[in-house]
Amino acid sequence: MDDGSNRILQISTEDGTTIRDFPAPSGHPQGLAFDGTYLWIADRVANEIYPVTLDGEVLFVLPAPGPYATGLAFDGSHLWCADYQKDRLY
Repeated sequence: MDDGSNRILQISTEDGTTIRDFPAPSGHPQGLAFDGTYLWIADRVANEIYPVTLDGEVLFVLPAPGPYATGLAFDGSHLWCADYQKDRLY
């Protein structure tokens, strides 16, 4: 049964409605960042990072730089990954 827990949702900030949604590229999505073109999604269990189009297409898979990728951020030039287990920022 699909309970919606493994889906990526784009939510309207005006009224809270779902604008679009698609299946998450992995079973445990944890971190999410947007670089202006792609969503970047980290999976803390698979230790992978996925660049994804706004339609949900996974472009490729990157190994996470640490064992427990929990957060992602894009600063305009670089993608940053926070690792919970190592207490490091990559």
